[in-house]
Amino acid sequence: MTPDYERMSFAELREYTLTHRHDLEALRHLLQVKGRRQDTHYPLADTPSEQQRQEQAIRHHSFQNLIAQIQHDRAAGQLTQAAQNAAIALDLAEKWQDVSAIATALMELAEIAIQQGQFDLAAQQLTRALDQFRTQPAIGDMARAEFRLAQVWQQHGDLSRAEIHRDRAREIYQQLGATKDLERIETEWHQAP
Repeated sequence: MTPDYERMSFAELREYTLTHRHDLEALRHLLQVKGRRQDTHYPLADTPSEQQRQEQAIRHHSFQNLIAQIQHDRAAGQLTQAAQNAAIALDLAEKWQDVSAIATALMELAEIAIQQGQFDLAAQQLTRALDQFRTQPAIGDMARAEFRLAQVWQQHGDLSRAEIHRDRAREIYQQLGATKDLERIETEWHQAP
């Protein structure tokens, strides 16, 4: 059942929006109500292009909040909730056709699978994330996904696959001149059990 946003007070709508961050319609109503208030600092868009930019900003902010919640849930060991939110994040990203958001959601799903000991599933999610990162100029993200995939294969005991992905991450970080990242992955690689 969809809540009746029109009947909610501003405070109720704000509270609902904060607890239901994936509900973009609620956020849109909140901005409209806020736009009608005299003290607003964020007027509603006047043109279609301004409205599109505003909607993109809202989507981005909502998505980042959802990712932060997923990471919080993972850290707290609430993997079921994290997985549900990650699935929502992936659905939203695919609906928006946002390649970066799709890859980010897949990375979160992979981290959950790793925590659950599901290395094959984690490898599948990371591979899908890499496929998404390869379609855009997100080289740093691609290196991060390559190294995470290397760690998954290392934990799974497939050292030949692990080394392939580690070497790819190394190569990317070298091309970027990211010496701190190179040092970090070398340290993490040699500290692995």
